[in-house]
Amino acid sequence: MIELVRRIGRVPGVGLAWRERWWLVAFAALVVLCRLPNVGGWDDAFYVGQLTSALGDRDLRLQDDVVLVPRSFPEKCRILTTVLPSGALVNSFSIGPALILSPFTAPVVARASPPPWLPFRVVAALAAMGLLVVTAFVCLRTVVRFGVRRDAAALATGLALLSSPLALYATRYTLGAHTWGGLLLALTLRQALAWVESRRTRDAAGLGLAAGLACVNRWPDAVV
Repeated sequence: MIELVRRIGRVPGVGLAWRERWWLVAFAALVVLCRLPNVGGWDDAFYVGQLTSALGDRDLRLQDDVVLVPRSFPEKCRILTTVLPSGALVNSFSIGPALILSPFTAPVVARASPPPWLPFRVVAALAAMGLLVVTAFVCLRTVVRFGVRRDAAALATGLALLSSPLALYATRYTLGAHTWGGLLLALTLRQALAWVESRRTRDAAGLGLAAGLACVNRWPDAVV
């Protein structure tokens, strides 16, 4: 039995999974607590409409996309009648969530307009939780760069994320910009530290890319 355990431990990825088992437990807890995102909110309708407009009918006109999002009739009328003098919809929402979700949801969204909503919501929820785990690893590496022991850094990172609004956004409101903003700002800080230490061109390029995506994702992130 001991020899079998040793052999299993030599399988690529198993050792890493065991060392990071508490992150896997935390992710499992998030899956249990997860609720599929609502596509009928005001913000959500615009985020979804931008995504389906780019990948679904590909006409880049929001009017015919937001009206297909399942909502009450008065809410649909409100969206379609809140317009600029040019006739365009009043849209204050960034394209970041649609941009980041597009690689995950493209197989669902590209097939039909509107997409089948249940598979779309499932994919969006899994993508948000997966990227929350990535955010945790990025934050962990960033804290370790400050000289904190790895075990203490892991505890601090886990507590900070799981007790913050990010845990709520990544499991309940996954179509908004907040979950992705947490990841992109963590990447920006990590790349800034890497560039200060190394002065390498690739770290500078990574810093610019992360900071640019953070601003595209949500306008207030530029203030941070």
